[in-house]
Amino acid sequence: MKELIVVDAGLATLSGHHAAVIDKLAAVRQLKVCIYSHVSVNSDVIEHADSYGIELHPYFETEFYGYLSSNENRVGFSKTLKLLATEYINLLTLHREKEARYLFHTMDWIHLWALSLALELIQRKKHQVPSVIVLLMFNPLSKALYGASRTLYASAVKLMLKFGKSVSMWPSDFEVAQAINLLLGSNIFAQVHPCLLPFEQQVCNAESRKRGIRQVLLYCGDAKGSKGFTELPEILGKVLPNSNDDIRFVIQYTNESLDPKLLKAEALLEHIAYKSDKLKLIKGYMSDARLAKLYKASHALLVNYCPLVYQYKSSGMVWLAAKYNTPIVSLSESWLTREAHRLGVACDVVALDSLTSESFFEEPRERKVTTYYQELMASFDSWLCNQF
Repeated sequence: MKELIVVDAGLATLSGHHAAVIDKLAAVRQLKVCIYSHVSVNSDVIEHADSYGIELHPYFETEFYGYLSSNENRVGFSKTLKLLATEYINLLTLHREKEARYLFHTMDWIHLWALSLALELIQRKKHQVPSVIVLLMFNPLSKALYGASRTLYASAVKLMLKFGKSVSMWPSDFEVAQAINLLLGSNIFAQVHPCLLPFEQQVCNAESRKRGIRQVLLYCGDAKGSKGFTELPEILGKVLPNSNDDIRFVIQYTNESLDPKLLKAEALLEHIAYKSDKLKLIKGYMSDARLAKLYKASHALLVNYCPLVYQYKSSGMVWLAAKYNTPIVSLSESWLTREAHRLGVACDVVALDSLTSESFFEEPRERKVTTYYQELMASFDSWLCNQF
């Protein structure tokens, strides 16, 4: 059986898309899969992977997102880059005798630089360059690094391209592909990889929207201020009091943070849920099957992401809404609203001051299935197996 080694230095907790990838890999029956995570990975993550028969090895000491810290500097970047490159080299060397492919996902410029350095050293030692699949999630327009982030991103991609067929790189969405092509001055990235969504059997088994109850999904995912978690009590104060008896609001979240603002918001939500049977809180990580049911049962999804943070940053919430044809109500315009339109998802932008419980129930609109939708919503596990 062919082997896939998933290199994920960002995997530490059972939350977010790093943990969700485990569920996606469970659908890959034709390959032997193992994962190398961060050394601080929680035991519940290991147990979750083991439940699917996936080996998980705590390995990386590098803080995968450390470079995004506000107090990071050039010395810090250099240190992170060197440590990650060293860990990549050691891991790739460890499995040199195996005929395996490596999957690197959620990659940004610094991860690409580190991987290119590792591959270059392997090449210099006259060893065969391993076969790697790289998923590019970050848009080079999403942040500024001393005014040079675009150049750094472009240089990192060029370094990876020199390894030819040994490296297969795939943007995660239309705007990432567009931005990289613009930086390179070519159309080398013409396709995106399928997004990491629940596999087909789970979609088929998901519950449809129930008659008589109109469910609104106000939040889904990791509790973050940039995703509007701290504003949920205020939003509920606007939509709960005058909502009809047939409306139910649902908030699903995980919170691994000790941020006082997030904890305060969580306490307020618990208080509101205790007093009102119209609000349901779902705490903790959701499997793909449960997530599918949640979206299929929801008549609308509220998106309240910070437009500055998410102007060029992607979110799987839109892809899930597209997959299950869940209309979106957004409180601002950003990548999410642009992506919704590209995917043919019903998406209305409503100001917070104008938001009411009825804002979520506009007349149904005809769904337009675009070519981009078909490409992005293709089966990830089938696509992955075809890479071998």
